[in-house]
Amino acid sequence: MSIYEECRATPQSATFLDGDDRIGPRIYRGLKQAVKRINGQLRTGDSYSFEDRRTGSSQLICIVAVNKQDIWPLVLPYIEEAAKGDYVCIISPGLYDHGLSHLCEQWGWSYLSTATRDANLAQNICFWLHQEAQLIVKIDEDMILPPNAIADLVQRYQAISAGSEITPGVVAPMVPLDGLSYRYLLQSLNLLKAFELRFGKAMLHAEDSVISRNIEAAIWIWENTSPLGRTANLLAEMPEHLIYAPIVLNPGMIVFERSFWDDMGYLPVFRRRLIFGQDSIATDRHFISSRAVTMSRPVVITSHVLVDRFSFSAQYQKMLKLFQENPETFSV
Repeated sequence: MSIYEECRATPQSATFLDGDDRIGPRIYRGLKQAVKRINGQLRTGDSYSFEDRRTGSSQLICIVAVNKQDIWPLVLPYIEEAAKGDYVCIISPGLYDHGLSHLCEQWGWSYLSTATRDANLAQNICFWLHQEAQLIVKIDEDMILPPNAIADLVQRYQAISAGSEITPGVVAPMVPLDGLSYRYLLQSLNLLKAFELRFGKAMLHAEDSVISRNIEAAIWIWENTSPLGRTANLLAEMPEHLIYAPIVLNPGMIVFERSFWDDMGYLPVFRRRLIFGQDSIATDRHFISSRAVTMSRPVVITSHVLVDRFSFSAQYQKMLKLFQENPETFSV
């Protein structure tokens, strides 16, 4: 049965008993804690339904399912295979979907649906409900995963954290349909020249790359990187290339520590937008990327993990038609 309740974050109360007898610093720390507490309440407060199958796992795989029901039968089985029995929670902001509920029951996953259609708010609630989860893998509903993608990305996060010169904020995989990853991927596969001869310079841009503007370029990328598993194996055999993101990352699949989410003050929720029926979709990419810089915990992409996005939003209907006509194009 669903449990309906109101989610309210309650960060630890401020304390003035810290050995500092100066009034000014104590007042400042108290105000800072109060602001953090209020901010937490604003960014996690909503009515929700939670079908709770928590296992106490220190790792949370959070799948954000908003409005692409047509491809859930394609995407979710790949994620289920990649999860390999790990704990998963699907969230659907502003939506209760009986099909998702049944699927979660079948696979032993938790299912969280929120009253407000806001992906950032739903993620904050999900992360808050899973206090024991110290490592979070967030996956969007249109990400297509080879079988080892989740385990490999977690392993690379841990290795980069332990062995590199930086402490990462988030680690992400290579994504062929991504305005940041695609140029490096084409270079690695010796496809860059062929791509640019046909479609022009492969400029890096989070929201306005040639592959996001040109559906034929996006299809070309899919055709030349499918099946994903084979391409992932080719990349894994090469020396790992770490990309410190020079532009905004589209976080379709990322892994990060709970402490990073907590230290950046949760994902942003714009209450005034919600009053007028506008959600915070896509604002997480700018927020995470900017916080990663200011916190000196950069966004890192590893060439040793490969997943793909089904399509860019503006291309969705055309790519869906291609999938219906030629499903082998999207093979894993």
